[in-house]
Amino acid sequence: MHDQSIQNEVILGVDTHLDTHVAAVISHTGKLLGTLATPTDANGYLKLLAWARSLG
Repeated sequence: MHDQSIQNEVILGVDTHLDTHVAAVISHTGKLLGTLATPTDANGYLKLLAWARSLG
């Protein structure tokens, strides 16, 4: 069971800027799963959260 949870684990990194946040998600093996650039307003934060959750 522990091995399965590790396989489903992802890592989210966010590069923060004044007007835009750029995020990347990688798998536990280091494979890039996706990137996203979003504005730093409330809608952008919600979009970033929903996107990250959809990847793991």
